[in-house]
Amino acid sequence: MLARADEALYLAKAEGGNRTVYLPPEEKREELREGEDWLSRLQDALAHGHFILLYQPIVDLRTGRLCSCEALLRLKTKDGRLLLPHQFIPYAERYGLLPRLDRYVVARVVDYLVADPQSRVFVNLSSFTIGDRDFIAFVRQQLEEKRVAPSRLGLEISERSVVRDVHQAKEWLKELKRIGCPLALDDFGAGHSSFSWLVELLDEGMLDVIKIAGIFVKDLDKQPAMRALVGAIVTLARTARKETVAEWVEREEVLTILEDLGVDCAQGFFFSPPLFRCSSESILGKLEKG
Repeated sequence: MLARADEALYLAKAEGGNRTVYLPPEEKREELREGEDWLSRLQDALAHGHFILLYQPIVDLRTGRLCSCEALLRLKTKDGRLLLPHQFIPYAERYGLLPRLDRYVVARVVDYLVADPQSRVFVNLSSFTIGDRDFIAFVRQQLEEKRVAPSRLGLEISERSVVRDVHQAKEWLKELKRIGCPLALDDFGAGHSSFSWLVELLDEGMLDVIKIAGIFVKDLDKQPAMRALVGAIVTLARTARKETVAEWVEREEVLTILEDLGVDCAQGFFFSPPLFRCSSESILGKLEKG
């Protein structure tokens, strides 16, 4: 019974999470057998570079220009398709591969920064990397060996990954901050967020950027309460002299409200989908302010 419950759990994760999965006696058995192959599949992808990085532009709303981009991980299949994270990350978590994936992404992004000296890229870190001091040494080594300024490599964490062990996470973040990489709180509002938690991180100087969760942004023009909430986040960030980034910007009506509220930067399909290479040309004509 427990084994079947475990199977249902990982099926739910593989389908995107936040859902219930009912597992009849024989149904979905093929999917479960397929899941057993994921360990070798992911290990092979790490060994042979089958993971692909795309880059989504982040636009400065004050100037209308590209200011940075976010690295997004995809897995290339044998038939050339690119799988989204929710299709393979649950298996990477199941088999303890997320720390290796984080290192893989950082190394590839630093290579990207070497190839494009004008770029600045943010990387999402998994909760399993938080507290890993060897990872900090790895980041420092990558930057030093490839002669990349730490200010060009941003690192994103979610508060749900920090609350697992707040004290350990804070000490780890302080050490990571000493390298000189900008630190961003990702998806603020999507998990266990509270303003008291945010104020605590800001007061201790651990954050440089607050990324406002897309669920608050996507329909901002239709939800007055969300507008008030985003405005409060912006006010707090301004007081602490930190930057705000709005995610999931898909429509001009939403963009106008974000500008009125004073949000610093934004990303989303309104500007550009994720690209193999991030460039100013990709957002040309979307937001020109001279």
